Amino acid sequence: PNIPGYTILHKQGEGGYGVVFKAVRHRSLEEEEDGSGGGEECALKFITPTLSSVKIHQEVNALCRLRGCPNIITMDRFHLAGQGLCVLVFPFKQSDNFRHLARTADLAVIKQYMRSLFS
Repeated sequence: PNIPGYTILHKQGEGGYGVVFKAVRHRSLEEEEDGSGGGEECALKFITPTLSSVKIHQEVNALCRLRGCPNIITMDRFHLAGQGLCVLVFPFKQSDNFRHLARTADLAVIKQYMRSLFS
């Protein structure tokens, strides 16, 4: 996928609502002039085009309402691309691969990992 203003680095993962890519946001002309913003890594979540507009609206609204809550990532931007494609932009946060952890760790480690997500 191609979103103007971003360079996609690689696919990070996917789930029921879409696919997430690690990307870099380009600097705008204003940011170039004043040295602010742009150039940072971000996560682009491409919402599955077959998902209903109601579900997309619910997800975006939930993210807006939860802004500032601990342990909830903040949505930076929302883009409507061509062909009904919606893209949510988040700061990039490197995290452990839970699938790998679930396959290799014992139950005590998994419990500790899950507790850390909610503390």
